[in-house]
Amino acid sequence: MPRRIREFALQSTQGGGEPDGYFDRVVKYVPADVIAAWTAAVAIIKGAAGIPSAAVLMICFVIAIGLTVWWTIQQTKTATQPPAAKQAIVAAVAFVVWVLALGDLDEPLKQLVYTSWNAAYAKLLLIAFTLISGKV
Repeated sequence: MPRRIREFALQSTQGGGEPDGYFDRVVKYVPADVIAAWTAAVAIIKGAAGIPSAAVLMICFVIAIGLTVWWTIQQTKTATQPPAAKQAIVAAVAFVVWVLALGDLDEPLKQLVYTSWNAAYAKLLLIAFTLISGKV
């Protein structure tokens, strides 16, 4: 299954197939490969001694957002179509929502951004995002 979301059936004599449905879109929007890499990086960072883990996690988080956009565009390249910018942006948002729901940034967020951060909100956001993203 190609990673690029098909928004409409191609009208050609060779038949372009059906556009992706709701569940196909949900699956293609989630950057599972980048989330897996993030999970491995978090394990390495949290297991390392003597590093400022909150700062390193935030730096890796920002880099991973950019990587998600770049990686999604690379995986959805086709010669006859423009870059899948909308899909890349939704994938980046999906990455952020997943990271927040996994709880990997709970401590850095409490230290750097918002002292009363509650991970339950992120988990509820993940549910809402998953249900809504397939309609984008």
